Amino acid sequence: MQREGSESPNELGEAAELWPAIRERATERRAPPRLPPPRLSVKYILLWIAGAAAAMAAVRRLNPVEPGAIGLLLVSGYAAGCGAAWTGLSLWIARALRGASWPVEPGHWLLVALGTRLALELAIRLGAPQAFVAPHAVLDAATCCLFVLPLLSRSLPALWKGCFAFLCLLAAWPLAMIVLESFGIGLPEPLAVSGMWVERQQSWLVALTAGGFALADWRAWRKRTWLHWTGLGVVLWLALLAALPR
Repeated sequence: MQREGSESPNELGEAAELWPAIRERATERRAPPRLPPPRLSVKYILLWIAGAAAAMAAVRRLNPVEPGAIGLLLVSGYAAGCGAAWTGLSLWIARALRGASWPVEPGHWLLVALGTRLALELAIRLGAPQAFVAPHAVLDAATCCLFVLPLLSRSLPALWKGCFAFLCLLAAWPLAMIVLESFGIGLPEPLAVSGMWVERQQSWLVALTAGGFALADWRAWRKRTWLHWTGLGVVLWLALLAALPR
C-alpha cells in the first residue's frame, strides 16, 4: 500500500520529462531582452546636433579668442565628430542600463571608446587641468581599458577581436613607456622615441588599423548598419582633422 504524500513512479517520470521545458522557460524569463540594432531616426540626428553644440561650447570656453575662418571650420569639424561619437556612446549606455542585449557592431564599439575618451579629455581640461601630471597618460589608460571591452563580447567576430587587441596595444605602448620611466628604468632611445611617436600619431594609427580591418570585413560581405559605418567615419574624420595645420 502506498504511503500518503508519496509520489507514484508515473508522476515522477512525468515531472522528469517536464523539467527541461520548465528550466528553459525560466532561463528565457531571466535573460535580458534581445533588441534589434537601432535604426537611424530623427531623434539620433537631434542628439548628434546637441552633442556637437556641447562640444562647440566647451572648445570656445577653452579658447575664448575669436578664431578665424579656418579655425572656425576646424572647431566645427571637431564638434561634429564629438557629437557623433557621443550619440553612439549615449545609445550604448541607454540600452545597457535597460539590461538589453543586442549585437554591438565593431564601429559602434569605436564610437563608445572614442566618445568616452573625448568626454574625459574635455572634462579634464575644463574641470581640473592641473590635477594630473600627465593627462595624456590618463587618457591612454582609459582608452586601453575601453578597447578591452569588445574583446569580452561573444558576438564580435574573431577578425575584429584581433583589431581591438592591436588597438589596445597601441594605447598601452606610450603608457608603458611612461610607467617604466617613472620607475627610473632607463630605456633605449629607440623605445623612448617609439612611445612618443605612437602618442603623436595615435589618431592616424587607429584610423588606418580600423580601416584595414573594415576592408577585410567588407570583402567578406558582412552586412553592417549605420552605427558601424558612423564609427569608422568618425575615426577617419578626426584623424584628418588632427593632420591639418593649426
